[in-house]
Amino acid sequence: MPSPNEANGRRLIKLKQVQQQMARVQAQAQRRDADGKRDEANQLRLQAVQTVQLALPQPEQGLTLAALYTRLRSLAVARAHAVEVGLAAAELEAEAVACDAHEQALRAVAAKHQRKQARFEHWQQVRGRLQSRCRLRRQELQQQEDFPCRRFPR
Repeated sequence: MPSPNEANGRRLIKLKQVQQQMARVQAQAQRRDADGKRDEANQLRLQAVQTVQLALPQPEQGLTLAALYTRLRSLAVARAHAVEVGLAAAELEAEAVACDAHEQALRAVAAKHQRKQARFEHWQQVRGRLQSRCRLRRQELQQQEDFPCRRFPR
């Protein structure tokens, strides 16, 4: 029958394994979030550049002043939109950096749990060896007590 210490030790080892696994899963989720935010930021930047490129006025002959102002106005709106999209992309990039930092913290937590688990396993093995030695020693003493020493006359 295992002692309460052995049961607690096994429980602690299992707890650390689960905590380590949960931290790693959360770190992977943070990595996916960061990658998604970076992809979205890159798409926004690309979209902003394309919008500005499409809004650039092309040289045309016979353009009226009103049409020129209309095209320049649309270019200004496109550039303002590009600036807004650039700011949104920068915010997404900052969120991605925060996700990366959180991922690193979670990986550090997972490593800490792994070290604790290894330490618990080590001490469980040490305790098991000591208990085994004590058990063997008790058995030897019991055997020695069962067979009393006989003195032979000289």
